[in-house]
Amino acid sequence: MKSPRLSKPRPRADGAPSQLFPVPDNARPGDFEVRGQGFTWYVIFRGERITRDYRYFHKAQEACDAMARRARIKDRSCITCGGTFPSEGIGNRMCDKCRRELSEVA
Repeated sequence: MKSPRLSKPRPRADGAPSQLFPVPDNARPGDFEVRGQGFTWYVIFRGERITRDYRYFHKAQEACDAMARRARIKDRSCITCGGTFPSEGIGNRMCDKCRRELSEVA
């Protein structure tokens, strides 16, 4: 039995290039899960299948983890300059420019 064809990733609204694993804007890390059996594994987002078939569970889990990491990225304000930057988590509160300047001073 052939698996259904999946649509190609849609381009992002902000004009940025599409990612290998597109992540919806309203996604949270816990929204992704791996399902399947035997030699057919895939990633589910809120009940909807969003990736191709993977032959091995660990490959599907890698894709799931990558999507969850990207879902954690949010725009935050830098505590030093006040500018907005894409932050990978609550512990990342300083933009790259300020971080470089701080390391040059130290």
